[in-house]
Amino acid sequence: MARIGMLFPEQQMVTYGREAAKEAGLDVVYCGEITTADSVNEARAAVALGAEILIARGYQALLIKEYMNVPIVELRLTAQEIGLLLQQAKKLSTRRRPHIAIIGFANLLPDTSYMEQLFDVRLSVFFIEHGEDTASVLERMEEDRPDVVIGGMATCEAARQQGYTTVFYKSTNESILAAIQTAQRMSEALDTQKQSEVQMETVLDTSFNGIIRVNREGEIIVVNRIVENLIGKSNEEIQGKKLTGVLPQFDGDQIEQILSGETEQISTSIYIRNDAWMVLVSPIRIEESITGAIISFRRSSDISYYNRRTEKEMLLSGFVTNVTFADIETESPLMKQMLEDARAFSLSDRPISIQAADGMDPGRIAKAIHHNSSSTAGPFVSLDLQSVPEQEQMDVLFRRNLQGAENSRGTAGAILQANHGTVFLKGIEYLILPVQHQVARMLLPARMINTDAQRLDSANARLIVSSKKELKLLLQEGKLDPEFFYLVNALVLRYPTLNERKEDIRKLFEGYLRAYMKKYNKNMRLTSGGIDKLCELPWPGNELQMEIFTERLVLSARKRQIDEIVLQKLYDELYPAVKKVDGAPRLVIYRSEEGDRIRELLGKYAGNRQAVAEELGISTTTLWRHMKKYGIESYR
Repeated sequence: MARIGMLFPEQQMVTYGREAAKEAGLDVVYCGEITTADSVNEARAAVALGAEILIARGYQALLIKEYMNVPIVELRLTAQEIGLLLQQAKKLSTRRRPHIAIIGFANLLPDTSYMEQLFDVRLSVFFIEHGEDTASVLERMEEDRPDVVIGGMATCEAARQQGYTTVFYKSTNESILAAIQTAQRMSEALDTQKQSEVQMETVLDTSFNGIIRVNREGEIIVVNRIVENLIGKSNEEIQGKKLTGVLPQFDGDQIEQILSGETEQISTSIYIRNDAWMVLVSPIRIEESITGAIISFRRSSDISYYNRRTEKEMLLSGFVTNVTFADIETESPLMKQMLEDARAFSLSDRPISIQAADGMDPGRIAKAIHHNSSSTAGPFVSLDLQSVPEQEQMDVLFRRNLQGAENSRGTAGAILQANHGTVFLKGIEYLILPVQHQVARMLLPARMINTDAQRLDSANARLIVSSKKELKLLLQEGKLDPEFFYLVNALVLRYPTLNERKEDIRKLFEGYLRAYMKKYNKNMRLTSGGIDKLCELPWPGNELQMEIFTERLVLSARKRQIDEIVLQKLYDELYPAVKKVDGAPRLVIYRSEEGDRIRELLGKYAGNRQAVAEELGISTTTLWRHMKKYGIESYR
């Protein structure tokens, strides 16, 4: 039976917990009342006493999950318990139908959909992610103050300081008993897992695949003989070491996604000792907790074609790329999803298409796909079709030397140069139909090509294409050959624009800023208002526009501090709008009526912000925020 640690925010829950655990026959090594500030330290103390499973509630449970890798049962309030809290709150109010606010974490509260009708109250429920979020929730409630606030200790304390009547979350033995029953099932599963360890080792050693098992921390527990032979180290030598330390080819972020439960399964590929290995990573689950992961990998059927001499030759010819998915940093959920899809698609030999707008670099994604595929040892050949005249496209893609020697790189076309590797065609909207048809013929299975008169060059090359427009629109416009469309339209990646991934704007801008400050020997700092302004501004030119904008900013800025006013002025200067005035195109900088009114009043009162604020009926602080918003500098 696994040992249990129980951590509760009040003494009454401790009493309930001890009684219920005793009746269930659980081995409890720790049961105590804790504060949120001490929750992680107390959890560590419980583990030090031998606890293998912890029970905790609300924010305390979230903190323990964040900082510790130990199976945890999160105690959740039942609907009945919420009903009791609402009845208590109603008694504290003088209104017949009081307004009651519940503030809490999603891992604590049950479904409250019908509570208003059942208890004849007006109910507002606010979910928070961090303890400090309570202050902003209380601030928002000022516009519609509730009669009673229900929450945890920190929430109740903060609400009382603002004059609210409060009710503390109290758990009855019902929710505690449910948590203990879950812990009991988890304990039984752990026992089963321990009993299967011996059988597991047998399975590992008889498998034809390489298998690695890691714990919640990503540390190696056991590997089989195939892995030992592959890395040249014994199981004992690498036990307890980080997987990514022993095999840096593995993406640490992907492993963390599995161990955190963010992803249920990952398929990818890695390259070890000149061989491509197809990899499957799956979590080990016990109840709702993840205790580790199994990594299984097998040698790809597409064995590396190139030897070391050829790799050196490719490097000298510029046909090698070292860009990996780990090199593409992002905080954007959209971008992360696109990269996950790209990883999955890289396992296939089918063509991949990337839709990318102006100012974006789809080639970087294409290089990462190539590096993550079974063709990684082969060449990566990139061709920008917009720069190739239509009459030369056939020759550039398919040209052979006169002797027909395909390995002569000076005369072979791009597709033949990419043999056993990847060819990346950027801008397929510029590829003419006859050339599309020829490319499609090379990619179609031989049984589908019914011609003897027309010679067909063949190359074992992975095709990746990019376009600035949706492929379906290009097909409808007659710019894509139907066969070519269906070949390249299955594995499609949409590269999110910079405006769609606001989370990346600051880091991208600061990277450019550091580079150009170093280049031009300047020292500048971005203010918090400047950060907000960067995210507000439109970036239709994406990364290219931002990089050029940043260089101009560094060159022309007269102040070390980059705030929203500096950014807005430069943006308006570089990218004014164009509209027709009296039938002729004119550059126009659009300004809001509110901003123009503030400028007018600043001129009227010679820059006296107090007088301007009084006429507008706002505070001077609000006026200053509006001036920042519209890029209005102090009146001179």
